[in-house]
Amino acid sequence: MKRILPLLLVLVLTGALQAQNNQIVVQAQGIKKMKVAMPPFVGPADLTSPTWAQIKKDIDITGVFELIDPKVYPNQNPVGSLAQANLKDYTLVGADFLITGSIERIGANATMRLEAAEVATGKVLSRYAYHQPANVLYGSVHDFMDRYLKDSLGLGAIFSSRIVAVQKTGGAKVLYTCWADGSAGQTIIKGRPGDLVLSPAWSPDGQRIAFVSYARGNPDLYLYQLFPPKITPLSTYRGLNSAPAFLPHDNKIAVTLSKDGNQDIYIMDLNGGHPNRMTTAWGIDTSPSFSPDGRYMAFCSDSGGTPQIYRMDVSSRGIQRLSFQGRKNSEPVYSPRGDVIAFTHMAADGRFHIAVMQSDGSGFKVLHPDSTMDEESPSFSPDGRLLVYAGSDGSLYICDLYGSKPVRITNDGGRYSQPCWGPLIR
Repeated sequence: MKRILPLLLVLVLTGALQAQNNQIVVQAQGIKKMKVAMPPFVGPADLTSPTWAQIKKDIDITGVFELIDPKVYPNQNPVGSLAQANLKDYTLVGADFLITGSIERIGANATMRLEAAEVATGKVLSRYAYHQPANVLYGSVHDFMDRYLKDSLGLGAIFSSRIVAVQKTGGAKVLYTCWADGSAGQTIIKGRPGDLVLSPAWSPDGQRIAFVSYARGNPDLYLYQLFPPKITPLSTYRGLNSAPAFLPHDNKIAVTLSKDGNQDIYIMDLNGGHPNRMTTAWGIDTSPSFSPDGRYMAFCSDSGGTPQIYRMDVSSRGIQRLSFQGRKNSEPVYSPRGDVIAFTHMAADGRFHIAVMQSDGSGFKVLHPDSTMDEESPSFSPDGRLLVYAGSDGSLYICDLYGSKPVRITNDGGRYSQPCWGPLIR
């Protein structure tokens, strides 16, 4: 998929800016976030205010930065560049980094300049300029934030990726996509009243989305090619065709089928051919997810009496139970790093919470044990540091793995469920 940044021109105004060796301090209670100051930007308010607000939201989403309330800044005036800033002002409020910006309107287009510096040393970390249509400045924000993550802390990009989810609208459930911070959301497969779409899953290259649809009255599996848009039936066996998951390297997909009487996991080609049955135990086996090297498959099974998380060695077919806490554990998903599995956990309070454990089942942890709403369907960011999940209020949230306060990325009151975070879009 081509990156959706119309007419975006990125001008690197400095040479290669070396990333700093700032350490992310992981403590028992979580992570010590770096403090960022960001005064108002210079330029027309109808452009600067929403852009500033989007960068603030993205700062909150990163899990490693925290914006200092501008009300405590000694200087309350807009600051358009680092040259106009007095770093002492931001040392006084405890800032580790300073971000400045300016936007100039040029007809229907705009030129935006964003800069970031390390406050203690005054060293410029990021300095970029963008020229594009004024109504899609969110694309420039995504690029800047990804570059800033790398320039300041050497972290991988996350904002140049998209999330797909199921949206309930009217009497239908449809596929919906947005950027990682919730911006530019849109329906990609529109449904009629009564239509039902479920379980979207990104392909590793970000070019396709597998999903389940009841369009023909049966839960069938389809493959949606984004460019050019095309929908192809993939698995239409009578009975259940559900819970798709792409293998990380092979041109194959895993899916739960009931065609042989039991609900088991099969691996098949992307043309629907050669289904290979992977599980054979009594009960329901579903929700496959693969380790990055493709060696292991995590899945949910109730063969032990209650839904729990298991891991299969794909080569030997050996199976190990991983989860033992709680009455129900489901929807496992491997981190892109392969070290952690996130899943939906029913706790003693009867609520569903997002939990994580090491890939061998150790280190069980509920991320938000005090949450007063249900949390379901976790999915990892491309770098494996963050999770998107669905709340029972119908919104999508992003959180880190340390239990910090989640950030809501949807604000339109839509009923969203089953999010899947896709790969980086190049």
